[in-house]
Amino acid sequence: MFSVSPSDIIKFDSTEYIVVPNDWATSTDSQISDVREAGDSSVQNNQIKKVYIDDAGAGYSAGTVNILGDGTGAKVSISVNSSGNITGATVTQGGKGYTFGIVDLGSLQPSGSIPNPAKLIPIIPPSRGHGYDIYSELGADKVLMYARFDASTKDFPVDTKFSQVGVIKNPQQLNSTNLFTESQFTALSAIKLADDFTGTPTIGGEMTQTRDDGKIAKGYVASYDSETKVLKYFQDRSLYFGNEKDQTDYDDVTNGSTIYAFESSSNTISPFSGSINTTFDGSTVTVGSKLIDLGTTFTNGLASPEINKKTGELIYLDNRPTVQRDIRQKEDVKIILEF
Repeated sequence: MFSVSPSDIIKFDSTEYIVVPNDWATSTDSQISDVREAGDSSVQNNQIKKVYIDDAGAGYSAGTVNILGDGTGAKVSISVNSSGNITGATVTQGGKGYTFGIVDLGSLQPSGSIPNPAKLIPIIPPSRGHGYDIYSELGADKVLMYARFDASTKDFPVDTKFSQVGVIKNPQQLNSTNLFTESQFTALSAIKLADDFTGTPTIGGEMTQTRDDGKIAKGYVASYDSETKVLKYFQDRSLYFGNEKDQTDYDDVTNGSTIYAFESSSNTISPFSGSINTTFDGSTVTVGSKLIDLGTTFTNGLASPEINKKTGELIYLDNRPTVQRDIRQKEDVKIILEF
């Protein structure tokens, strides 16, 4: 009915399932449209196109006979061998309107009794015909979602590890109510560090910046790319409450529990040496002869997440054994959702 491209086999094929085209009803591909239109009952009127030989019987003659049932006009040509075994049943006229049927072999039967009766089964098409709606006909009630994590994009850190895979439905663009429609995004904030930055930030380590107003910004290192000097970080509850605190009031709660953003300034970020590249704007950087896409847009050395956090609906979450990422490896993730 259709061919599966090598790229789709790599992404979506599995030991239990095979991928089907995702635009069968509207595709203009000749391979698909020919099958779809040939199966359309408004064109073919629910024709019978196949008769299956379940039992060849014996003693029969060759000839063309009718297919009886609730439809009309279908005929099948019967071929036999020297013993009268039915060797072929070719539909010569498909007729129309069939939901059940039986081949009328009366004129081809052996004289007298039928000691070895044949069994021919007309294959009744779906209501709109074979091939019109392959999703219903093939029982396509599952969606396989595919993602590959590798070094081809800076949105996915290669120097960290992960143990959860999830699916978020309809996250929103940052500072907007519009849905995010790109193929990938980062939910981390980022800092473009100056060229004089030295040291190797520890993934998961805490970092702070004393801002110009004296307030202290806090974050955890999520990733650091020494080639591009981009540090990605996140800010969460443990920076302000810790594991031993709850919502009980305490001294200096105003400063201690306020989340302050990192500033684009010459102020260094502890415990590292070096400062923010406050003049860097854009989403690409040239390193040697390479133009590298950073995956997010910087303004004065700072970049925000690309989605509004806490938007979207978490429809799938899977806890997996921890995967340690490395620039040389690739992880293919396949998730099958049944509906």
